[in-house]
Amino acid sequence: MTFYAFVHNYLLWFSFLFLPLALATRFLFFIYHIVKSTGKINRHRWKYLVSVLSRSLLPLHHIVFKKPLYSSLRFIFHGVLIVLPLWLPMHIFTSAYSSVGWVWTPLPVDISEGMTIAVLLFCAIFLLHRAIITKIRKNSTPRDFLFLIIIALPYVTGFLSVHDPFKNHLSFLTNNMYTWHVFTGEIMLIIIGFLFINVYLDNDECIACGACAENCPTLTLGYQDNKRTRSFYYSHYQCIVCSACVSICPVSAVSLKHSVSLKEFFQFKPKYPILTQELIKCDQCERNVASLGQLIKIAQCDVFNEQKLCARCRKLNAARLME
Repeated sequence: MTFYAFVHNYLLWFSFLFLPLALATRFLFFIYHIVKSTGKINRHRWKYLVSVLSRSLLPLHHIVFKKPLYSSLRFIFHGVLIVLPLWLPMHIFTSAYSSVGWVWTPLPVDISEGMTIAVLLFCAIFLLHRAIITKIRKNSTPRDFLFLIIIALPYVTGFLSVHDPFKNHLSFLTNNMYTWHVFTGEIMLIIIGFLFINVYLDNDECIACGACAENCPTLTLGYQDNKRTRSFYYSHYQCIVCSACVSICPVSAVSLKHSVSLKEFFQFKPKYPILTQELIKCDQCERNVASLGQLIKIAQCDVFNEQKLCARCRKLNAARLME
């Protein structure tokens, strides 16, 4: 079997069948976790369920006005990624003459080419942004860069297969560019099945105050205090990407990050740990005072008291001073 036959037959049908099946499976697990979370809601369960499902259709709605440029760019980028492949003239032409025979109104050629260039510019900007900004580069992995390259490749190969800039120079690329376009598109479709947008807590910036967990509308984020540590837990199948955690964080330690993971696809645990930070005890009664990150943040101000006391002991000391 040749590479051409594999790409245009077996892998093509697999990718088109796999993606809707993967998305349907993920949707069922999402519904299961959301319904299960209503067990912690004593009243108005159906109202809560309808509210959560409706808000899941409006991702990032908590930071639309706080970060209008950031949210607008993400909306436009993801919108173009969805619209362009579905209404690209060449894709509709291919569908019309295939065994499927489906036809619908395509985008004008000028608009489709402009959208293709826009996707490539977005990918280039995101790559540079991830490579140049120190904080983002520090929290990035090679997989993050590879993911952006994989997203860009179908649009690069599609643009080159139409305009053919290597004509009469690199015949191998010219003759096989369309096949590479189909292949990279199929790889992208398969990867989308394993694509999640997860909450990420920056260990160096997070002060473990718990504001993100306290304000999570779906109980996706949570934390638990042990004797010496505070652990944060997360459930990716329960997250509606509302960005409430990003909006409420006082030190901008929370971000939303793409993750392509086969492990997460089959990770059905309700919640799993994503960050743990040390808790500091009261000097008098051994109760928890605050997290280490909170005390470090307070120490950066001029109001830090070397004696670490819990709220109860501070009140008792104040009462003694007033006697």
